[in-house]
Amino acid sequence: MSNQFFSFVLTDGQVSLDLDAIVAKLRGYLTPIGSSLAILQAPSDNQPVILEVGGVKISLIQNASAVPAGTFDTALKFSLAWSEAGVAVAAHKAHIVVGCLELPSNHEQALHFAIMNSLATAAVSEVVSGLGVYWSSAQLLISPDGFGEAARGILNKQLPVEDWINLFWIRGEQEGSLAVGCVTSGAFAFLGMEIEFLPTRLQPADLAQKIFGVFQYLLMNGAVLNDGDTLGQSEGETMRVHFKDHGLQFDGRVLQLTYENTQPAPTQKAKLPGLGGAPHRPASGNGRARQPFGKRGR
Repeated sequence: MSNQFFSFVLTDGQVSLDLDAIVAKLRGYLTPIGSSLAILQAPSDNQPVILEVGGVKISLIQNASAVPAGTFDTALKFSLAWSEAGVAVAAHKAHIVVGCLELPSNHEQALHFAIMNSLATAAVSEVVSGLGVYWSSAQLLISPDGFGEAARGILNKQLPVEDWINLFWIRGEQEGSLAVGCVTSGAFAFLGMEIEFLPTRLQPADLAQKIFGVFQYLLMNGAVLNDGDTLGQSEGETMRVHFKDHGLQFDGRVLQLTYENTQPAPTQKAKLPGLGGAPHRPASGNGRARQPFGKRGR
């Protein structure tokens, strides 16, 4: 797994990078949040554009061919929130790679790098009328409108957590009933581990909101949890935290969550979307994770 942030902007043909337009669009995103922008390397033969966005070096690389076959197989299977993802992938003939050239050394840097790369990606996508965006670390395909919404949300101090991680579902049983869990794809780039929620009888939409909330909590607070600690949003809710070297679905370090709610389990049968990703923009609310969970200790 890589902790380097980069994305692909899919296009329907080779496009010429209009650097002036991209800079103007990106400056419109950066000015309200007080971030700087500079051109370190302008377009030239066989050389990428290099920008310094909020102090972070980001390259823009044009590629006149489609992304190699198979690259999007996992994303197409798991990016369920965007029903037209397959159409965009089939139609694209070229792409632009937007890549952060620096590696974060802690979660605060990772958050800053991801924000700057997201804003640069949104600016490029809007200028070239991109067909869609592939956020590599999450193996997630996002619509142009969805990624533009994420960039505008950043200006309103809303972290686009649903566009930075994907959710892969885990089937299981709890007390003889059908249960569902999930594991993130993409949290590793921020936290050095994925987040795994063991199967529970929660509805998938509720579980998705909880895992997005935990991810946001960790983004904002860093490594504040210890093995055995608990999290919750209400008095009747307890989620136990354990750190594991290997998860059920991820062959690497995970923060594993176990739901220990003492309230009655929901009686409605869970409708599982298969072993795929949860919608990354829930239908309720504003599409962003709710107030992050509070730590309760042990």
